[in-house]
Amino acid sequence: MHKSIENFLSKVNALHQIEPKNLPEELLHVIIKMEPQELFKTCSQLATLLHNVPSKEKPITLSEEEIAFYAQEYLKGIVKRFKGE
Repeated sequence: MHKSIENFLSKVNALHQIEPKNLPEELLHVIIKMEPQELFKTCSQLATLLHNVPSKEKPITLSEEEIAFYAQEYLKGIVKRFKGE
């Protein structure tokens, strides 16, 4: 994970802060410069943080399909930010 994202996440105290609409501008500029694979991985990680509800037995309760879906939705949210929507 990119150092800027790690630093940002270390200061987060509520999940809504990692929603695409709430990300700081500086972080968006780091994300948008990523290579496609790194971008998808980052969106997958951030989306999993937002939507996963861990249990004692399973830290990741989302299926691979759900993670991919939420990652795509997360990326769409980032694109909307750049479009000014």
